[in-house]
Amino acid sequence: MRHTVGKPSGMKPRMCLRENGQEKQRKNEKPWRGASVHGIFSRFHSSYGQVWGIGLVNEGLIFAAGSAKDSRMQTVGIGYDVHRLVEGRRLVLGGVEIPYALGLEGHSDADVLCHAIADAILGAAGMRDIGHHFPNTDESIRGISSLEILSRVQVLLATQHRRIINIDATLIAEAPKIAPHLDAMQEAISRVLFLPKERIGIKATTNEMLGFLGRKEGIAAMAVASVETVPEKAEPIAIA
Repeated sequence: MRHTVGKPSGMKPRMCLRENGQEKQRKNEKPWRGASVHGIFSRFHSSYGQVWGIGLVNEGLIFAAGSAKDSRMQTVGIGYDVHRLVEGRRLVLGGVEIPYALGLEGHSDADVLCHAIADAILGAAGMRDIGHHFPNTDESIRGISSLEILSRVQVLLATQHRRIINIDATLIAEAPKIAPHLDAMQEAISRVLFLPKERIGIKATTNEMLGFLGRKEGIAAMAVASVETVPEKAEPIAIA
């Protein structure tokens, strides 16, 4: 099988893909140690049709994002998050900073959209929520970008030989206006999860002025994620 690898400027692909028992060996192989995630897209063709692949560098993993003709187990998870709006905080939604007088309160950057998506992915894999994996008692992650949380959730998913099929999410807020920023959110999440934009749905709505959301006291997000098991023909390779 021929592989065509594309990479952003300044980044080196450090992964290889095992297909039908064949792989390109790299020196100094060692077990997966859960390092932070950066990556590239690799695109390849096979008898299963055109599919997208993921290259995760720094002791990372690589899996194709999906092929229509393979038989795989698929599961679905849901996620929900809500944070209070307060003064003196940046408002970050979907990895995008939005100009507003108030921001969301939280241990991380309090990005409710990324948190809901992370919980949906974890739930689809039968894992515990982000509060377990990223507790607010851990000072080492205070102020962490929620895009980084999504990156780490992607690693947890890959270690279970699973990958994301698609994501659908909704933001609920009376203010500010979310619609102008939806494309940027989609781009940011696509980059960090190595998932094509067309597999990420992000919508925004109001709460019709009802309840605490309607009183502009907070912002909430809901998400659904579907994941599938990775076939043996696309095993993860751990390298230095």
